[in-house]
Amino acid sequence: MHLRYYVSDPGYGHASRAIALIRELRSLSPNLSISVRTSVPASYIRNSLSPLHIEVTESANDIDLQFNAGLYCDLGYTYKENIEKFSGKLQDLLQEESQFCTRRGVDLVISDIAAYPFYLASELKIPSTAVASFLWSWFLQKLLGVRDPKVKEVVETMDQFYGLVTRSFALPFPSDLSSLRNIRHVSLLVKKLTRTPLQIREALGYEENDFLVFFTGGFTLPWPAIVKKLPSMIPRSGKFKIILSSNAPIPDLENVKRIPQSDLETQDYVAASSLVISKPGHSIISEAVAYRVPLILTLPTEHPEWKSNLEQLTSKGIATPMPFSEFEELSWLRHLEELSEAFKDQRKHQSAYSGDGAFEIASSLIEEYDLR
Repeated sequence: MHLRYYVSDPGYGHASRAIALIRELRSLSPNLSISVRTSVPASYIRNSLSPLHIEVTESANDIDLQFNAGLYCDLGYTYKENIEKFSGKLQDLLQEESQFCTRRGVDLVISDIAAYPFYLASELKIPSTAVASFLWSWFLQKLLGVRDPKVKEVVETMDQFYGLVTRSFALPFPSDLSSLRNIRHVSLLVKKLTRTPLQIREALGYEENDFLVFFTGGFTLPWPAIVKKLPSMIPRSGKFKIILSSNAPIPDLENVKRIPQSDLETQDYVAASSLVISKPGHSIISEAVAYRVPLILTLPTEHPEWKSNLEQLTSKGIATPMPFSEFEELSWLRHLEELSEAFKDQRKHQSAYSGDGAFEIASSLIEEYDLR
């Protein structure tokens, strides 16, 4: 049996979920053949799954969102530029992947959450599975509207493709997934821990009772400004420590450390933290909730998925929102003790999310499609 896994290109959240599910699939079915197609996160997936010898095709799947301007990327402009190329790109993708699937004898397609693989699977008469917290058609409609005929055409085409899926798994905190079929709601899909929180703290040189704050946010947070302000904003208490994402500038501070760039298991650092401060990306919020770590979330740009995630988590009492302008000042770092009660409430609400999405999805697929 061969499973072909398509991972959306922008960001690393989709890739992190794919890694978690592929690891579980191989754990339950060691002989299952799996290949992956994605572009931006290809090396991350390849290196994370290297012990499993998973074939990774480094090639784009969907309308690319290039964060080459980081925080200040014009999302609308970027997507409109790529929509112009959608039809031609789509035909190339279908031809290329049809040849691959036929040559390799692909038995099942999974997509998170590029649209065209569902049409491809339908044409090849093989089953397909969606793993999703949102759909790109919903994203584009929220971002751009549908007044532009080209945008409308792309959104409608994507929705038609999503409607061809054989079965779907909806992750917690979903946006509109109504275009999908046969939807089953599952638990959080996160990578399992590879080290204990205490092991991570010891590796960083931090104590077990230190209050460890994890700043993360990919390439969309203004890291140089944050690192520059940190020395004057960190409370004088020696028990207050900070860890930064691996892409942040290296700080020259005893109580501020950065995740080593070679360490891909960032879920271990989330679980070791006392507090996570981030943009509302689905992967990081899922890890924080799964490992019962309080969240402060800020919205650096009008990103439809992040906005939806922020609204859902704050309404459920499992995250504290912070305006981006206030976040940038960092003065609130001096007053974290005032939020201690809110953090206790968050942990209480997070306890409702105790399932294992990777096991739920993998075991269901193995049973239904006999993936041995």
